[in-house]
Amino acid sequence: MTRSSHCTLAAIVCTHSPPSERLVRVLRALSRSREFDEIVIVRNGGAKLDTGAFQDIPQLKWIEEEKLGLVYARAAGIRASNSQLVAFVDDDNVVDEAYSHEAKRFWIENRQLGVFGGRITGSFERRPAIWKRPALPFLGLRDLGSEAIIVASSDKPNFDVPGAGFVVRRDVADHFADAIANGHLGGLGRRGADLASGDDTAICRLARQMGASLGYTPSLHLTHIIPGARTEFRYLVALIERIGRSAAKLDEIFESRRTVPSVSGLVFRHLYHLIRHGPIGWATAGWHRGYRSQSAKRDHK
Repeated sequence: MTRSSHCTLAAIVCTHSPPSERLVRVLRALSRSREFDEIVIVRNGGAKLDTGAFQDIPQLKWIEEEKLGLVYARAAGIRASNSQLVAFVDDDNVVDEAYSHEAKRFWIENRQLGVFGGRITGSFERRPAIWKRPALPFLGLRDLGSEAIIVASSDKPNFDVPGAGFVVRRDVADHFADAIANGHLGGLGRRGADLASGDDTAICRLARQMGASLGYTPSLHLTHIIPGARTEFRYLVALIERIGRSAAKLDEIFESRRTVPSVSGLVFRHLYHLIRHGPIGWATAGWHRGYRSQSAKRDHK
């Protein structure tokens, strides 16, 4: 018996009208990664899903969450699962075959971890132009190298774990679900076409508050399927500005705040990004526009 069999792991896939062929690819990859004890699919609005094609996956469970929003879908998935660990796999994430085994192994060797993830590489429908590359990390792509990283709860406050494929310990996941039920994390996370984010970072901050560590291991790897529309300049501008607004909302919820740039400071940041990155700098500087805009709304309340 391998060491990885000493804990249980659920995959939670929250979905909103995905292309059917993409969902098939996602679920077949989860099925091939043989150590997922549960696979919970949460339909959060959108088109009905064809469940008949997956009857050969015995650990698969289909549920619905009528309240639109990724945070509500994730909370529903948590409540519908029983495993010690939950891996949040987006409906455009294709996990490697060893994903479940490596997730269990890494946690068993580092049980202080409350949230951890791995390498996320992109599979682009249309290869983005070279000049757009500085904006691509905002699509959730990440590779922190060949060495594992463990960050204690009080260390490196800017270290977070991207939500694509990240693995969350049961007590942290339950705490997050309770916070959603109590209305404490409103305004975070995707809601249909709204590009809001921040729920991943909220889970990391909750883990830190509970004294848990955060981590990264290169042995976890998934592929993020990225449609061509998501690399268009207008989309990247809108996405990064929304990420900045969500960051300000997150700081408001957790009663922490970064320095909000003045108008002159905002101009300086734009000049810096444009000089460093060229035209895509207008998009990457959008984080600061979004953060300042959301902060101004809070200050005027």
